[in-house]
Amino acid sequence: MEQRYSKIVNREKKQVEILLYGILGDNWEDGEIDGNYFARELNWLGREYDEITIRINSWGGNLDMGLSIVSEIRASKAFIITKVDGVAASMSGIIAVAGDRSEMNDYARLMLHLAYYIDGDGNKISDLNPRDQKALDQMNGILTDILARKGKSKDEIAAILDAETWYDADEAVAEGFIDQKIDTSNKKLAALDPRKLVAAVMDDFKPTNTKRSMERIAAKFGLSKDATEEQVLAKIQEEETASATKMVDQLIVVAKSIGTVSDELKNEEKARRVAKADAELFADLYLKVEKPEAGEGGKAKMIKDLVKTGDAGKHETKIVDKKFDELSEKELDDLRDKDRKTYVAKFKAHYGFEPEIED
Repeated sequence: MEQRYSKIVNREKKQVEILLYGILGDNWEDGEIDGNYFARELNWLGREYDEITIRINSWGGNLDMGLSIVSEIRASKAFIITKVDGVAASMSGIIAVAGDRSEMNDYARLMLHLAYYIDGDGNKISDLNPRDQKALDQMNGILTDILARKGKSKDEIAAILDAETWYDADEAVAEGFIDQKIDTSNKKLAALDPRKLVAAVMDDFKPTNTKRSMERIAAKFGLSKDATEEQVLAKIQEEETASATKMVDQLIVVAKSIGTVSDELKNEEKARRVAKADAELFADLYLKVEKPEAGEGGKAKMIKDLVKTGDAGKHETKIVDKKFDELSEKELDDLRDKDRKTYVAKFKAHYGFEPEIED
């Protein structure tokens, strides 16, 4: 199964982590978590690993998705630890409490409240028809039952949910919702309000290697190590545009050398537009010669084949002789699979650091 949200912590001890970092919902392109897939992944992990840690930094989200996750936690054969890295609010708070053992960083926050319907703008709907109200009451009854397993009466839980109650780590442990507080002595995060805390934890818990890689890529393009992802992507786009322009210039030079583009024909501007829009079409229109095996015609044929197919064999340049940025996607895949040492060496020569390749 594709592991979208989890990573192996210790293969020998069969320990794995799965991250609930974000809102449970259907808008996955905007970073929301597919809670149903999360639950299926949790089910699969429970059959493959002995201990699973669910790390949480989330405002909650879709109730049905959250209950699917809670159901998998309770049914799993694995021992499941829920750990609040930053904020566990709303449905994520229920998930945090549902683990076999629950932990919470000393600066973290837990929030519990009643479920409710929202409209298309995200506003709470208070005027419900009898059918929807009955369904909502049933859902809140389920939430009450889940939390009541921690030792409080259903009346106490109902009052906590109705009040939309926030807890720090000490309070959550004292109330019996969390089993253990994790001391970090992180005063910076402890001073933040919940919304800023969610954002800060999202940033601080990015994989270290990913941060380091981004810094090195930024340095490769002459940017500061503090450059944002948007700045790095903009620079990459700039480099790609410059590379495309260079290729167009090279194609025009070759076309001029064989006489298919010239001042006399007054077709350079049109030829450039064609080359920029479709290099293969340019090759068909401007790089055709009757005897491509000899002289400049041979050079034109070589470039045409390169542009059209990316096949290194047609122009007698071996993969191992190419630079990293000269390799096609297929060539990169083949090299990574068949000659990893050469792939790593070329990657490092281009970017300045070695790639992270999963076995």
